[in-house]
Amino acid sequence: EKVAREIDKALRTWGAFVCTGHGVDADLSGEVFEVGKKFFETVPEKTKERMHIRHNGARWRGYMPVGGERSHGGKTRDLKAGLYLGEDHAADHPYVKQGLPLWGANVLPDKELPTMRALLTAYIKKVKQLGDRTMELVCMALGLPKSAIQDSITEHDAIAIVR
Repeated sequence: EKVAREIDKALRTWGAFVCTGHGVDADLSGEVFEVGKKFFETVPEKTKERMHIRHNGARWRGYMPVGGERSHGGKTRDLKAGLYLGEDHAADHPYVKQGLPLWGANVLPDKELPTMRALLTAYIKKVKQLGDRTMELVCMALGLPKSAIQDSITEHDAIAIVR
C-alpha cells in the first residue's frame, strides 16, 4: 500500500514515476541488449528482409528497417530500425486464429542467433510480471480492485510490444 500511495502521489504531481528495485535481473537485461546488438550488426540483410514486419500481418512482429515508419503525418521517415516483439502466442490460440492485432508468434533469426529466442522469452516474461504488478499498484492507487485493469482492459496480456 505504501508503494501504491507513492505512485499515486507521483502521478498526480509529475504525471509519471520511475520504477527502481523492480527485480528484472540486470544480467538478463545485459544479455538481451547484447543479443539485440548482434542482431542489428551481424544478421544478414537478406534474413532481415524475410523477417520484415510487412510479411507478418496484424500480429505486428518482425523487423522494421531504417525509414520503414513515418511520423508527423507521414512526412518524416523514422531514423531507426526496430525488432518488434511481444509475448509469444501459439498458433492455436483463439485470438491468433481470429487474426487479432498484436497476437501471434515472434519472428526471430533462430538459425543466426540460436540463443535469442530463449533470452527474449525470459526477458519478456520478467517485464510482463513487472507490468502486471505495476497495474495492480496503479489500481490500488486509484482505489480499484487490484485486478481491475487486467480484467477489464488488458485481459492479462501485454498490450504493448517490445522494440
